[in-house]
Amino acid sequence: MENPKEFTFSQSKSSSAWRDEAFKRACLAVASCAFLLAIFNFSYRADSLFILADSGLFILALTMTYRLHHNIPVSMAFRVASVVMGTLFINIVTFQYTASSGLIVWNALLPLLYYLSFGKRFGFQLCIMLAILVTLITTLRQFIPGHEMPMAMIVNSIFAYVLVWVIAHIYESSREKQALQLEEMALTDSLTQAFNRQALRLKASAFCPKTEASMWLWLVDVDDFKQINDRYGHESGDKVLVELVSLLKASFGANNVFRLGGEEFALLSEHTPAEQVLQQANALCHRVRQHPIEIDDTQLTISLSIGLASNGNNAPLSKILKRADLALYDAKAAGKNQACLSRCRLSSAS
Repeated sequence: MENPKEFTFSQSKSSSAWRDEAFKRACLAVASCAFLLAIFNFSYRADSLFILADSGLFILALTMTYRLHHNIPVSMAFRVASVVMGTLFINIVTFQYTASSGLIVWNALLPLLYYLSFGKRFGFQLCIMLAILVTLITTLRQFIPGHEMPMAMIVNSIFAYVLVWVIAHIYESSREKQALQLEEMALTDSLTQAFNRQALRLKASAFCPKTEASMWLWLVDVDDFKQINDRYGHESGDKVLVELVSLLKASFGANNVFRLGGEEFALLSEHTPAEQVLQQANALCHRVRQHPIEIDDTQLTISLSIGLASNGNNAPLSKILKRADLALYDAKAAGKNQACLSRCRLSSAS
């Protein structure tokens, strides 16, 4: 049987939501800190440039917090641009004052903000940008009388910045790895290692909203599975399911095989003419039937019944599953070990 085209599995949006929440809280923290610094500098009659810088940073961070809190779309490019602008603002002000002001120490906190708000990839790139910028500023200061930085301050600043950078990178790498593992656990069936029903919802959501048909959903059921459990035991039944998933993954790709529960599975394939997908489904039934599964020195053969439904007519996943379930019922009623098309399929599918 010709292998259907494999769709790329999209991870859930939980990581993105977590990042949005982290960025919102980081902006709120920056806004609070900038506000307090503005009051401090005003109280001590500091240079107006200090107050202007703190006020500008406060307004920028507060605006971003407001937009995120009210779910107003903020593009990644705008977020990065805002953070870069804030970074440049801090360093331009730093450049205006002598080293004794201690403003350069704020740069050591920026890697944490970068990694927390943008993740490992963008965080690393922004840290490199900041390192180049600070190096340039430090070098230029050495040629301006009264602005030179003592070597001890330069060395301590470098070590502090690099250490915070390394810690932020290690922490974010561990967090992303653990988040990915937890997400995979939440979307994967523990027995067969196929994806589960929740993963199917996420995968199908990329195709279901489309007006025209773009995929076929195959509802696959193992015929007379209860008899296998009764005769050979549940452990042997589990082995049958694991072996079946291996066969399905070989034909459809690991990202397109989903266990819905018990002996029922769902498969996704690219949209092809109805006659062609029906031929592919019957070929799969024949292939599984011809594949013996060894259980307790016994060569066991199983058969499948398959219901096929497309996502045409802008149908939601629940309706597609219902159509496929009706087609599966038809396959069972017709004698099992075969595939049937949904009676509600679009005429355009043929």
